[in-house]
Amino acid sequence: QHAEAAETAAAGFSRAAQQDSGLLHQHLQAIGTQLEALHQDFETKLKYDEAKDRQLDALHRELQAHRDDLHFKILRPVLMDLIAMYDDLQSIARHEDGRNPADLSDGEVRMRRNLASFADTIEEILERYGVTAFTDEGDTVLPQRQRSIKQVETIGVGQDRRIAERLRKGFCHGDKVLRPEIVSTYRAAPNRAVDLSSGGEE
Repeated sequence: QHAEAAETAAAGFSRAAQQDSGLLHQHLQAIGTQLEALHQDFETKLKYDEAKDRQLDALHRELQAHRDDLHFKILRPVLMDLIAMYDDLQSIARHEDGRNPADLSDGEVRMRRNLASFADTIEEILERYGVTAFTDEGDTVLPQRQRSIKQVETIGVGQDRRIAERLRKGFCHGDKVLRPEIVSTYRAAPNRAVDLSSGGEE
């Protein structure tokens, strides 16, 4: 009888253990499902936040570009006036440079120095607002960055349409050309052009 009771108790314990194990397995499955759902929610939220951040960054860049463009449009007339003043000072300085220094009075020498100093100051002011003076190398006119306002006759065929003289610096703001470099170019004289490389007439 004692043995039968023990076996019955053992069988009952085993069934209880199996039931507990089954319940535990069910609980673990439920927890796993909840964790997976939380993981998916987290991934979805993360992707949403990343998309929102990208949108905000794009909006910020667009706003900044609009702001910069508006700022430049407001400043542009002032910058162009400063460039015009700079050109005038350079023109006066070139005229003065054509005179013999020995013929200049002390007052004229001081005025020449003051003009040069004033021109340098304007160039520095322009630089503070992002405007850079430039002079392109080479003897071929670059239409996007240079403009010819004067033609110089030449008998050299190879010189035709080449840069003869650089008259005024160009100015740019970032990648925008505010004022192209001003140059003069050679023009072959009709019926007088000579190939300078061979020394013969055409």
